[in-house]
Amino acid sequence: MLTSSAKAKGRALAKWLKHEILQRFNQLHDDDLSVTSSGVTGGDLTQSPAATALLPYQWECKAYARFAGYAFYDQAARHGDREPIVIIRANRRRPLAIIDAEHFLDLLKGTNETKI
Repeated sequence: MLTSSAKAKGRALAKWLKHEILQRFNQLHDDDLSVTSSGVTGGDLTQSPAATALLPYQWECKAYARFAGYAFYDQAARHGDREPIVIIRANRRRPLAIIDAEHFLDLLKGTNETKI
């Protein structure tokens, strides 16, 4: 895959993320989040102070044709009817959680509704 194609896929994912955040957080406006251009140092979304107060996260968007985490996520989903979560850890690294992105944003929305 061309580097430009890979960057375009990541940028499309960042645009999706911005859209999904704005759909859930009505107090944020289009200019509170911006998708950074390729080659800029930092995260994939730049946030206004208002957005940062609600979402104190640094966003990095990576789009891959295949990622092994999906197999683990599918396995967790097969275990029952609750929301699947996968906890992964590499040697000498902190554990990470893999959850559905829309579910994660809904959790953030629920947490932040008490701040409004």
